[in-house]
Formats: sequence, structure tokens, C-alpha cells
Amino acid sequence: MTINPALNLNILFIKQGSIEVGLLPELGGSIAFAKYNNIDFMRPWTGELTPRRTCCYPLVPFSNRIANGKFNFDNQSYQLKKNFGDHPHTIHGVAWEGTVKLTIFCIIIQMNTNKIYQRHRYPASIISHCVWLYYRFTLSYRDIELIMMKKGISVTYESIRYWCIKFGKLYAKRIKKTKCYGDHVYMDEVFCKINGKRVYLWRAVDQDGQTIDVLVQEKRDSKAAKRFIKKIRKSIKQPALKVVTDKLKSYIKPIKTLLSSTPHLTQQYANNRAENSHQATRLREKKMRKFKSLKQAQLFLSCFGNIYDHFNCARHLCSAKTFRILAERRFKEWGAITQITPKIQK
Repeated sequence: MTINPALNLNILFIKQGSIEVGLLPELGGSIAFAKYNNIDFMRPWTGELTPRRTCCYPLVPFSNRIANGKFNFDNQSYQLKKNFGDHPHTIHGVAWEGTVKLTIFCIIIQMNTNKIYQRHRYPASIISHCVWLYYRFTLSYRDIELIMMKKGISVTYESIRYWCIKFGKLYAKRIKKTKCYGDHVYMDEVFCKINGKRVYLWRAVDQDGQTIDVLVQEKRDSKAAKRFIKKIRKSIKQPALKVVTDKLKSYIKPIKTLLSSTPHLTQQYANNRAENSHQATRLREKKMRKFKSLKQAQLFLSCFGNIYDHFNCARHLCSAKTFRILAERRFKEWGAITQITPKIQK
């Protein structure tokens, strides 16, 4: 049973004899409900996205008053001490007649998280969903806070900002490892202002429009071009068949030195693919009211390029059916990258 398909919150139903238990893998394996003969013997889950609102105490007579409690677990017997005097009243209004024998069975839920989500209050599905919203769409942290509030999730924009910085870099790094770039490299540079100072954003894309790498530098001379080309060579891991740039003279010497066997094209309009790739960055720069520092610009753009391209399925070049297949495949890959798919072992 799916509670929220967008956040991948599910209830895992388990039944053994007269006992029915529902577990919430996305909330750390918390118990949603526990029934015996269709009678709740634990408080059911209230629907809120916090383990504190799941089953946390039993709905049985004298549940917080122990008269003679004894149970066996893992071949060991445990005796609970009496903590009150004689009292005629039950609590919670649930009364069972006779003696009920419950068999406790354990289910181990192993979340494939690699400890990256440890000590985080919210589940991995919510964190990855917020990161996806921020890098895929032109939204601010407060916009995402409002969207999550509409879904019934209370999270501050500062938490979202922290998630995007920490996990965005991790997700982008994993996406980049799975990418296979083309053998045609298109390079271009544009200027942007940070604190009133002009800096240059260097970007390289392949023939499919995938962002190979970005680098924010203060200059656009030969040293800056050489530093950028070295960074590209580490990313593509294969010799390029063609390099296309504009007529900037700073490219000439580094390309002859580092890519001596690769043809270098500088014809007019040949580099439009790289120039058009800056459009999404310009939209984000305007939404963010300009970048605040070189470090912040480099961190954001390196994450933005990989995550944005991962969900860019070239909708205008394929049919609706093909687009759905590609989008579904990308979301499955995203689930593996963010490690939100649980592995359940009995």
C-alpha cells in the first residue's frame, strides 16, 4: 500500500496467524499498526512523517501498570517488576477477556543507505526529493519549503539548503561516474558578476548536450584555458575526435599542447551547442539573485549540471511513449543513486 507515491512511502504488510503488522520502511522500519484478531493492541500510526507518531505503546488493560509481566524472547525469560498497587480501572478503553498468548517474531529491515543518512531526522526519500526539486527545477529553498508543506511535511528552508549542499555534491559525483560522454567536445565561456567583480564560467558539453565539466575562474587567458582543458581530459577519459570553440585566442596554445592530435574547429555558429547550454544557468543565476562567491558558484554549478542533465531526456526529440520510458528509467537510476530502495530480509 503506497501512502505517497511522490515520496515513495509504503506500508509493508506482514501476517502470521491472527497477528497482522504493518511496517514503514521509509521511517526506519517503524510499526504502523499491530492487530490481533483485527483488534489493535498498539496505537496505530497517525499518518505524520515522524517515528514518534507511530506505534509506541500497547493498547492493553493496565498497559502502564505492570502487575505480573513475564515474557520470553530469544530463549530467555524476562520478568517485569510490579510498579503499582491494586487498581480496578483499565486505560485506553480496550479490554480483552482471558489470557492472550502472543508470539513475537522479528523482521530485519536493511536499508541500503551506506550510513550517508545516519543522524538525519527525515527519511532518505524526503531528502532526495527536496534535492531533486532544487536542482531539476528553477525553485528557491523557500519554494520547496512551501511545496513540502502542501504535502504535509514540515521542513525549514535551512534544512533544505543543508541537504542540497551535502547530498547534491554526493549525488552529482555518483551520476558523473555512470555517465558516458561523446567524443565531440564543445567549449565556451561566459562572464558573470560576483560581488560586482567579473568572473568567467567555462563550460564543456558533448554532441548530445551533456555537461562534461564546468569551472569558474577569474580570468580567461591561456593559463585559465589550460587548467580547464586538463579538467576536461580527466572527465571524458577518452581521446576526443573533435574540439569546437569560439575564436578566443586563449584556446590555441593549450589545445595544441594538450590535444595536439585533435582537430580544432572555430567556424562561426559551430559552437552554438555550448553557447545554448548556458541558458539554464542564466535562469538559475537570476532566481538566486546572482552568485555570492566563486566557491558557491563552482559548488552549485558542478552539482546542477549533472543532476539537471540526468533528467533531461530531450523531450522535443522523442515521442510521448519514448519519453515516458526514458523518464521511468532515469527515476529508477535516481533511486539507485540516492539509495532509497530498501532491502527486506526475514
